[in-house]
Amino acid sequence: MRHAFRLLKNAAGLQRRLREAEARLKREKVEHRSADGRVRVVVNCGLELEELELTGDCLDRQTNRWLVREINAALQKARVRAAGMMGSLVDPAGTEEEEEQDRGGGG
Repeated sequence: MRHAFRLLKNAAGLQRRLREAEARLKREKVEHRSADGRVRVVVNCGLELEELELTGDCLDRQTNRWLVREINAALQKARVRAAGMMGSLVDPAGTEEEEEQDRGGGG
């Protein structure tokens, strides 16, 4: 019974850390500029578009397809950064220590 309570406690702690990580990712911003400078896109690492700045002629169909590519490039940068941050945001060390204690080890 005690082991089940500790597992629930560990799960609650992990959920809290995941919520904190998600909030931190949403605060982390990535900017992408097109090679010709006509488009600037800012997205957060929660994969939400924050800012879109267009200059020049960005209204024809070909440009719209190009714009989609530029936004996707910015989102890809955000995905890469988010993946790199996940290890430090959700540190499993605390749960491993508690699991070792449950098994009768250390502490």
